[in-house]
Amino acid sequence: MTKPLHDFSKVSNIVADAIGKPGQRHFCLQVSVPDGRSATLWLEKEQLFELAIALTRLMSDIDELPDSSQFSERETVSQTTPLGAKDMHLELKAETVTLSYRKELNLFALAVYVAESSDEDDAPDLYLTAEASVMEAMADGALEVCAAGRPLCSLCNAPIGEESHICPKQNGYARFGI
Repeated sequence: MTKPLHDFSKVSNIVADAIGKPGQRHFCLQVSVPDGRSATLWLEKEQLFELAIALTRLMSDIDELPDSSQFSERETVSQTTPLGAKDMHLELKAETVTLSYRKELNLFALAVYVAESSDEDDAPDLYLTAEASVMEAMADGALEVCAAGRPLCSLCNAPIGEESHICPKQNGYARFGI
């Protein structure tokens, strides 16, 4: 991977959020770095949900996460503040988000691409790393935010809006196996 456009090493907080009324919500991840930088990553609901599921699965696949106190400062990713980076805020609409675990650093990593990448060697627009506790809290929050939308019909699993719901399994036009 080539050098990312923005490198947020060892973020302190990632919060999943949704803005708007159910059915018209916009989903995002709000990222904070101890040096004052922050970013808002706009995602589709499905992207946020799949990221949370993938992270949960990845964490369960890692047999035993080492204690972060085992890693000295020299082994962790550099946290130097670039000139003029203090209080910088990025806002990105994520096209692709990749997730990985960097075992040698005991950190999870997200690479965010704004435009669809045709080349595997393209640099991500944002690269961030975080400890397991930060990523686990993000995954839990993301699942909660995704579940907080409109209720689903118990028959067809389609969202039920404020107006009447026309359920294909109830009106006699849909065929389904018995």
